[in-house]
Amino acid sequence: MTFLIALLKRWPLRRFINLACILSLIGLVCMAFSVLLPWPIPVVFAMSIGQAIGILGLACYVLAVSFDALLQRQGRSSRPPAPGSGSSSSPTSSSGPMSSSGPISK
Repeated sequence: MTFLIALLKRWPLRRFINLACILSLIGLVCMAFSVLLPWPIPVVFAMSIGQAIGILGLACYVLAVSFDALLQRQGRSSRPPAPGSGSSSSPTSSSGPMSSSGPISK
């Protein structure tokens, strides 16, 4: 468990998500290959190795999402704040399309 925590602290979350996408696509290619060539060896390969690669990709994604939620809860997000998330200097000054500074003129 300490290995995972050390790895998560060293790697950015974007890398885990990229790794999850790549592993999932490799697993999908293995599955599709067994559908295109329904011989016993490709089917066994897809059901064992392909499924393991896909599960590893899913595990990387779940790990990245759960670690990001943990960082959000602790207030140390790795993401920049979303636009309009209340980071402006004055809460009463609003210049967006929903501002109530006066009547709308055309």
